[in-house]
Amino acid sequence: MALLSSKIFPYVKSYLIKNQNRPLLVEGAGLLPHLVKELECQASSYLCLTPTADFQKKHYIQREWVPYVLEGTTNPEQAFENWMQRDILFAQMVRKEAMKLGYSSLVTDGSQPENQTAEEVARLLKLSNKNRRNI
Repeated sequence: MALLSSKIFPYVKSYLIKNQNRPLLVEGAGLLPHLVKELECQASSYLCLTPTADFQKKHYIQREWVPYVLEGTTNPEQAFENWMQRDILFAQMVRKEAMKLGYSSLVTDGSQPENQTAEEVARLLKLSNKNRRNI
């Protein structure tokens, strides 16, 4: 996963550099903390939002394309479990790396309403309250 992120990041980096004077909200596994650090991004401008293991499993299985990914495996249930364990470890690694580099990290378990999570993200990123919309 980290190797894939390293391959994706040059494309993301180019976009971020071109748009560095605009506020951006970007998401994806390609935005690893050590790669974002290369951009000399201020700590208050970057946040890792990662799921708990239970949230990850509950919501990933609901994605309509997951069965197609698993259909070529000999044991789809075990393949899904292995996949989720890999992603859970990846999220843990991202959180540790963010902390080490001085970036904020927020773990979501889905128990808060979306607007509460958005408020917490805004607080951590020190975003202004003006022009904020309810979601």
